[in-house]
Amino acid sequence: MKYLIDTHILLWYMVGDKRITLDTQTKIENIDNTVFLSNASLWEIAIKLNIGKLKLKGSLTDLEEYLNQKGFIILEFDFEDLEILQTLPFRHQDPFDRIIISQAKSKSLEIITNLGYQHSFTSITNDNYFSNSEVRHYGMVLSFGLKYALKKE
Repeated sequence: MKYLIDTHILLWYMVGDKRITLDTQTKIENIDNTVFLSNASLWEIAIKLNIGKLKLKGSLTDLEEYLNQKGFIILEFDFEDLEILQTLPFRHQDPFDRIIISQAKSKSLEIITNLGYQHSFTSITNDNYFSNSEVRHYGMVLSFGLKYALKKE
């Protein structure tokens, strides 16, 4: 399987946060899976470090080494992602999340994300946010069994 993890999942995974379920951890660590991290997540981390909303042990270079060691693949956004991005309604306004949503849709990746994201996806899918798309989501705690992922038709 191919997964795209969001910023919260990466940070929680790095520190062994208990909000990461065993199922999510297994998906990330399964060598048969390919796990992507959006460059938008790296942009978000750098900005939050700069404004003091995030602290990491070590440098961004250390983070790069960690990601390489764990086998995460950095996903650059491209014009196909931007084409999708420009069509997204502004129900979900966080720019980092919006590009991650666009990348998942354009690359047919399943998103692993947190509960807050799940609420956005629930409202998104209920309002035909991605018409003509099958959407599954692998949520975190209290996912109530909802499983959505963005799949390109």
